[in-house]
Amino acid sequence: MRLLRMFCLFTFSLSLISISCQKDNEVKIPTKTIEAAAKEVTDVYLGLIPSEGIQRIVRQADHFVVGEIVVGEKGLVYQYQPIPGFEGTDEVIIEFQSGTGSGELELVSQLRIVLIVTD
Repeated sequence: MRLLRMFCLFTFSLSLISISCQKDNEVKIPTKTIEAAAKEVTDVYLGLIPSEGIQRIVRQADHFVVGEIVVGEKGLVYQYQPIPGFEGTDEVIIEFQSGTGSGELELVSQLRIVLIVTD
């Protein structure tokens, strides 16, 4: 029994050390890479419409005419259209927050969308 307690304590301690040693800049944001046509609006499906919480753009694309989250036929969609003449890579980061029950919102996840714009 004492050996089991020591093993559990050792395992718990290792997990705390592992968590505390992670650097903040090592957090990986899931990424979707999308090809976008230069003269068209591109829809990027984000998921079903949540019953509570919000979605917001925390980093907007640098070269956009249209760059917004809208409700589409199947759920939430990020719509993007580049400025005329732009070809290259654009990037958006969207944050998803959910209610905690106390009236406050907490970060649930983020999504990076990399848009490769070609003519």
